[in-house]
Amino acid sequence: MKGEALRRLTPRGKMVTAITAALALLVGGGWAAEPYWQPWWFSLKFCDGKFPAADLAPVLPKERLVGGDEMDRSGDHEFCGINAGGRDYPLLVDSVTSFDDFEIKLALGPGDKADPRFVFPRGISGFEGRGGLVVLLDCPGPNHDYRGATRQLLVTVRGAKHRTVAAQRIAVTMANRTSSAFGCGAKPLPKPQRNAPAESPDAAIPVEKAAGTTCGWLARTPLSAGGTGAGAWRVSAPTDADAPVTSCQLFHGTDKEPAVKFTGWYGAWSRPLMRRHLEENENLYYDAANGPVVGKRNARALAICGGEPANFLARLQPAGVRQNITKEDLRSLLTAFAQAQTTRTPAAPRGGCTGLQVP
Repeated sequence: MKGEALRRLTPRGKMVTAITAALALLVGGGWAAEPYWQPWWFSLKFCDGKFPAADLAPVLPKERLVGGDEMDRSGDHEFCGINAGGRDYPLLVDSVTSFDDFEIKLALGPGDKADPRFVFPRGISGFEGRGGLVVLLDCPGPNHDYRGATRQLLVTVRGAKHRTVAAQRIAVTMANRTSSAFGCGAKPLPKPQRNAPAESPDAAIPVEKAAGTTCGWLARTPLSAGGTGAGAWRVSAPTDADAPVTSCQLFHGTDKEPAVKFTGWYGAWSRPLMRRHLEENENLYYDAANGPVVGKRNARALAICGGEPANFLARLQPAGVRQNITKEDLRSLLTAFAQAQTTRTPAAPRGGCTGLQVP
């Protein structure tokens, strides 16, 4: 009844004029210039509505996007992208279980420096590679991919604003959703709090207090480079001990940059990754890049853990050079790290490995 009365009181031409004026008012007020509705729109359409608007808003550009969203799903691979036109993608999310060397290279980005930044809070098995954020999870149970390798779930989030908590939350959401969809069965990850810092570095502690962490082995290792003694050294253990990529970092005194970075890489994909790293950073090729080696700045050991290749890397940093850490020091440190990682303890639950090869 009220609608009919309104139509009688308002001639058709005046109604059209009123609507046009209202739209003009919205445009003039910035609705088109800064589309606040855009994250809500993509939260319904993008990637089957997996991500809430509150997580999409910080990673999308302020201007209106004209390219729309894309999605491709095939077996155990799912790709979602938001296109700003042409090849400009402000957000790319990818998840796969049967991945190969190509996906790992894409995740870590150009150069394959094998030098991840562990930006996620503890409890989330992920890091920042050169290509964006990476979440890497083991799929429990006796399930294998087409090559016979133990399945792992690889999630990548790329885009101009991947260094945000919102992007981390998107990575975790994708991992949890696709772990279930792909039958991976990994334990659900906790989402970072929205008000958390974009990077959660693990505070360095005195080396003698590192027992029970992935750096605990350093408390039993002589550290006398530069004649300073063990008391001047600190360590940071930013990863969980059972993560597919583990890390330990050694600091000297009050230095803010580590002297040596140690990483353990678990999975068949780690072998070609380490080979490329040594080729590009130590000019080693063929057999020299495939086995245990100590170079000017990098030392590598190998083992078989859970029936899969495992690689252990020690990288000398500029701060370590200033502390006169030598090539032989690097060799000894890598050997101690690899032995600790391959011996089953609460601090190294992946231990029980075989065939350890050290340089």
